Amino acid sequence: MKTPKAVLFDFWNTLMRTGTDRNKGIRGLLEIAENPREVTVDQIREVADELILVTKPIRAVLMEFTQRQFDRNLFDRTGLIVDLTDEELDRSFIKNVLTPEIEPGAVKTFKALHDSGFKVGVVSNSVLCGDAISSIMAKYDMLKYADFVMTSADYGFRKPHPQIFKTAIAKAGHNPDEIWFVGDWIRHDIVGAQGAGMTGVWYNPNEAPAEDIVPDIEIKSLLEIPERLHV
Repeated sequence: MKTPKAVLFDFWNTLMRTGTDRNKGIRGLLEIAENPREVTVDQIREVADELILVTKPIRAVLMEFTQRQFDRNLFDRTGLIVDLTDEELDRSFIKNVLTPEIEPGAVKTFKALHDSGFKVGVVSNSVLCGDAISSIMAKYDMLKYADFVMTSADYGFRKPHPQIFKTAIAKAGHNPDEIWFVGDWIRHDIVGAQGAGMTGVWYNPNEAPAEDIVPDIEIKSLLEIPERLHV
């Protein structure tokens, strides 16, 4: 196994944990929207639930239905008028719906890799665009250590689709066998990375069973990455 020249990371549940509070999100939406039809929280939730349900088959074939597409459908269906840019809507979603919490060791790992000359990137299945994910990373002072941030919302393909990994490899600027890919979802992150020729590093802090998949490396802490690379 070659020493890598680049280390790429999944985002959600690898670098950042998160929960969601949909009711808070809907209440926050009603605070910023004009509501000429006087739709209720329950009516908005009903439309949102339907959209979530019908988008599952889209994601099942590894294509993304973005938060911005979701918002446009939701607003037109409910008659809500929201005078915000897409970027402002993303920030509102992060503030009102998500409850991000940084994974232990994430910032130290990024800094150690960056300062030692490794290319560092993020490749995430996310309804949010890369700029929105970058804003979360900046809040925790880790964006400055990343060379690039990719999300399925921007690139259309969801992991483990080969195309998103091929693009990540091109952005990393190294051969696949010179890249480690770190992620918690073994069937998306590890299978996809290995299929693209990268070294699959399974982040498995809860010691979940691997079933029939064999990662190249398994770690319980992100800090094991700089330790293994002696940086």
